[in-house]
Amino acid sequence: MTNEPIGEILESSTTEYIVGCHQLFQAPAFGSLLRARTRDAERWVYGLVYNVVTGSEPPGGSAVVLGHDGLRDERIYEEHPELQEMMRTRLSALIVGFAQGQEVHQYLPPQP
Repeated sequence: MTNEPIGEILESSTTEYIVGCHQLFQAPAFGSLLRARTRDAERWVYGLVYNVVTGSEPPGGSAVVLGHDGLRDERIYEEHPELQEMMRTRLSALIVGFAQGQEVHQYLPPQP
């Protein structure tokens, strides 16, 4: 687990949180342990990455196929740099515990 931020929490519930990654296609591996600070500066919530999605921004927007005539993979992003702003990588983390001060608890926190 690193202390470098990977993104921002977009949604949270009692059992999971969804993170919008700062970099397109740069999400931690499945099963990675994440730590997110809550509004209470003394509480951290731990989660395991269980889903990663890269898609249009906003979610549910229409994606179009841009590859043609040999234009594939990285070349698509070179010729269409605006894609970096039109797409996002998001991940879902299943909450497995939290820390309150120096105490770590292996159950759900009192608030998302």
